[in-house]
Amino acid sequence: MTQKVLILGAGLVARPIVKHLLSKGYSVTLASNTPERAEGMIDKHPAGKIVNWEATDEAALDTLIAGHDLTVSILPYTFHVMVARHCIAHGKNMVTTSYVKP
Repeated sequence: MTQKVLILGAGLVARPIVKHLLSKGYSVTLASNTPERAEGMIDKHPAGKIVNWEATDEAALDTLIAGHDLTVSILPYTFHVMVARHCIAHGKNMVTTSYVKP
């Protein structure tokens, strides 16, 4: 079964992880408010999908997380608690490359 990975955000850090996961056979959904940037990262890969998503849309976030095995948040640190809350509610793992300021 193909693992489904949700990546939140299409900033500079997203491109390497998207390319790596797609090359390893993972199904990748890239959710971003900049779909044109996300399209360049997915590059029409058959296992890649783009979702136009705003970080303030918690209802859509909840649905996205529920439908994936792993969520990778590359959002600003201010969104980590919100993402983590939804991951916990659905029993899903979360990874983040960011940090939290005091």
